[in-house]
Amino acid sequence: MRRQFIFGLILTLWSAGTLSGQAHRPEFGAEVGLNLATLGGSDVDGADLRTAFAGGGFVRFPMGASFAIEPAVFYSQQGATDKGGGVKVTFKVDYLQVPVRFRFAAPLASSTRIRPYAYIAPALAINLGCKVRGEASGQSAEVDCDDPILGGGFEAKAVDFGVHLGAGLEISRFTLGLRYQLGLTSIDDSGNDQDVKNRVFAIVAGYRFGGSR
Repeated sequence: MRRQFIFGLILTLWSAGTLSGQAHRPEFGAEVGLNLATLGGSDVDGADLRTAFAGGGFVRFPMGASFAIEPAVFYSQQGATDKGGGVKVTFKVDYLQVPVRFRFAAPLASSTRIRPYAYIAPALAINLGCKVRGEASGQSAEVDCDDPILGGGFEAKAVDFGVHLGAGLEISRFTLGLRYQLGLTSIDDSGNDQDVKNRVFAIVAGYRFGGSR
């Protein structure tokens, strides 16, 4: 499954570059977002949200008036929190996300400058680091997820695979939207076969530098 996923991403990126020469010029943009991240799966019980940052850039290959292929690269802070017994524990796992979005947008009848959009994107995520932070009574400490002090700890896989679903409004060069990131595989690499998957809801704002207004 992992090889097929990576091959599919490479093939999509190659197709986008090939087709762009037959369509409009590529457009570039940047986006930032607020992640509301948590963890799901059959071995996760009662995880709370980690509020964190996401941001990066994209290149858009228009394939006509309404459809585009949009590879993106961005930094995404994910994980979850757990509160109990006067202690707040934050599980922090951060990724370099590489989604390839299949994007549809159409102008409103009342305004050609306002375009609702939606996309679906297979996504590859590279693990940049995993930390556990504990806070209690005004004091805090942070260690790596696999630190022996945690009693064996937790090891996160180097690569995660998922699907991103997004929707929002594009107003001239600006965008404001919502994104849901659904992890498809368990991120646990501790050898315990735990079912632990990323779940992220994000509020995202962006700006496009090229193309028509």
